[in-house]
Amino acid sequence: MAVEAAPAVGSDLRAAFWPRLAAAFAAGLLASAGQPPAPGWAFAGLALALPSLFLLQGSAETRLRAFLTGWAAGFSSFAFGLRWIAEAFQVDAAAHAWMAPFAVGGLAAGLALFWGAAFALAPRGRGLAGGLALAGIWALAEFARGHVLTGFPWALFAYAAVETPFAQTGALIGPYGQTLVILVAAALLAGFWRSGASRGLLRLAGAAALIGGGWLYGTARLAEIPAARADAPMIGIVQPNIPQKEKWDPALMPGHLQLLLDQTRALVEAGAAAVVWPESAAPWPLEHPRMRELAASALRGEAPESRAVLIAGTQRMEPAPPEEVGILSRAAGRDRWFNSVMVVEASGEAGERFDKRHLVPFGEYMPFGALMERLGISKLVQAPGDFQAGSAPRLMRAPGLPPFAPLICYEAIFPGEIVERGGERPAWLLHLTNDAWFGVSAGPWQHLAQARARAIEQGLPLLRAANTGISAVIDPWGRILESRGIGVRGMILARPPSPTAPTPYALWGETIFLGMAGLCLLAGFGWRRRAPAAPEPRRGRGA
Repeated sequence: MAVEAAPAVGSDLRAAFWPRLAAAFAAGLLASAGQPPAPGWAFAGLALALPSLFLLQGSAETRLRAFLTGWAAGFSSFAFGLRWIAEAFQVDAAAHAWMAPFAVGGLAAGLALFWGAAFALAPRGRGLAGGLALAGIWALAEFARGHVLTGFPWALFAYAAVETPFAQTGALIGPYGQTLVILVAAALLAGFWRSGASRGLLRLAGAAALIGGGWLYGTARLAEIPAARADAPMIGIVQPNIPQKEKWDPALMPGHLQLLLDQTRALVEAGAAAVVWPESAAPWPLEHPRMRELAASALRGEAPESRAVLIAGTQRMEPAPPEEVGILSRAAGRDRWFNSVMVVEASGEAGERFDKRHLVPFGEYMPFGALMERLGISKLVQAPGDFQAGSAPRLMRAPGLPPFAPLICYEAIFPGEIVERGGERPAWLLHLTNDAWFGVSAGPWQHLAQARARAIEQGLPLLRAANTGISAVIDPWGRILESRGIGVRGMILARPPSPTAPTPYALWGETIFLGMAGLCLLAGFGWRRRAPAAPEPRRGRGA
């Protein structure tokens, strides 16, 4: 009698897993496609991508497979959404181009670990209860992504909604809360057709209530008319449009300075009480008396009554004492460099100064710097020494202007670092950046979207000066009142709108979000009438 071979269960499971892994990869791509500069309707793509990922996580046989599902989706989403980072490595292609694929791929792989961990930790096979638990854990993982190892909260799901009224919910719950609401709606949509007619309709109604309620709230909030006091000071923004490859060319730097001075003079004569230069715009440090003298000559203008102040991005240097040399330390005797904002008055006197506090890893400083030098890896931003983080409070004053909070480039992506908790509230936000590093890519649009989100969250107007664009005047509802696009040399002269009353998010920060996430976890793990968790099948080699 012939003996039939036992079915290869492990092989069947592995064969079935690869199509699901490919589906997770595709869903990650679709989720990322909704990020700026995508139009507002692309936000609807999340309604297909995210429920698919909830179903894939719920059907994973093991925690390892759940992890791989989340990681694959995260890798494709971040690799596609952050592809613009490769542009920065082409500025000095001879030195850095070889690092571009490693930088984009390595960053995507690292960020995807947060998604993988969320998928592995959440229960599987528990229907809506498991979906709510995954929504809470996933949102908390995104919160962790914004804080661990200095954080990188780029490409949150919330930013896919920046062109829609739903974006206004940021004033209530912030970007992590918005991300959680989107994920809970996705959990409700996932497999709703399996729940029977009545429960399926309840799921659809719940998802519609979450997104639709936020949409209606935003529509009502956007009906408010931006207010600008008639006596508000006129502020000029300079967009010199100097390509990054030319910015630090010694032969071209005098011409760059003359361009900045000419634009400044034109804005002052047009009535500007203050002129703003972008991040690191000054080709030589403004702390040098001769540089301030030249700036002052442009600030005074030709008319006697034409006197203004300059708020400029500049680099500054402090001599550093020798330090002990070790494999993880900086080399001894290097100067300390800061990426700064400085006020220069029409008299040529230096006013208040702010040093960038949240630096860009591998851009402005090298983690494990001495070790990286030995490996031949250097930071992208060239300076004679290492950049250091500042410690001054994030509130500045300039003559004739209400107090403002400066944000230098990368700092605008961190919602919790915009204003000082418990301190004086600024009247406006000032974002200085140099997105020339990223050319005509998605990067500058995504950066602008996050700056708009900060205005909404705080209820504060935001003025943005970008070297090659996009410079803009943004009202407290995140609307762009005036802008200059990428690759355009130009100026903006405008009165910033008045701020709104402090928003709930400005008052309570992430407290509301953390409470919402806690409720999701309680519902997901404490649901009494839940199905048993999917068993861990025995397996040999492989996932």
